[in-house]
Amino acid sequence: NRVKFIEDLLESINNQSSHSLIVEVCISDNASTDGTEESINIWRDRFNFPILYQRHNENIGPDRNYLSAVNMGTGDYCWIFGSDDILTKNSLALMEDKLAAGSDIYLCDRRELDISMTKISNPHRRWLNGGSRLFSFSNEADLIEYFSKCNSVGGLFSYLSS
Repeated sequence: NRVKFIEDLLESINNQSSHSLIVEVCISDNASTDGTEESINIWRDRFNFPILYQRHNENIGPDRNYLSAVNMGTGDYCWIFGSDDILTKNSLALMEDKLAAGSDIYLCDRRELDISMTKISNPHRRWLNGGSRLFSFSNEADLIEYFSKCNSVGGLFSYLSS
């Protein structure tokens, strides 16, 4: 029941520029009752990318719901968002650069905002210390350095928003 947030996420994807990525959005509806399907049908005509949609008749839990969305995709890469997430300017261009550099996984930090989109400062919730850097996990020294910079398990498993 988060249809009120999804439109902002879709807008933020639609407003991306300076990239050549082919984007499709896969929405797995975990048995919501707020009119999500009706909104999806409106958004399909409004936005410049395909929106794939599947509704589950019963709540299948978050993990299976994320997997359901991933399984809907037809591309080579997947970027998982929660319904209350948005992309900042040039996020897709940055992803395109990281993919071109040979990254298999790109774990980035996030900006946390409250319900009114006011920034929340929680430095203790950062996943990694020390800013941006490319790590090659096939290089043992890079792997050890990466682990040493992790503040919490978030640096290892935060592929979803928190």
